[in-house]
Amino acid sequence: MSNENKNKFQILARTDSLTGIYNRYGFDESAEKMMDKNPKAHFVAALLDIDDFKFINDIYGHA
Repeated sequence: MSNENKNKFQILARTDSLTGIYNRYGFDESAEKMMDKNPKAHFVAALLDIDDFKFINDIYGHA
C-alpha cells in the first residue's frame, strides 16, 4: 500500500467523511496527545447533540 493511500485511510478512520470533524476514535486520540503533552493543564470538552440531525443528514449527507 502506498503512503498516500495509507494516509487517506488513516484520515477516514479518524474523521467523519461528511463534516471532516473527528469521530470518537479521532477525538480520543487527539485528546490523549494533548493531555500527554500538557499533563498539568486543565481541559474542557463539549458535546453537541443536534435535534433532528437525521433530517439534515438526509438532505445533505447522501450522494
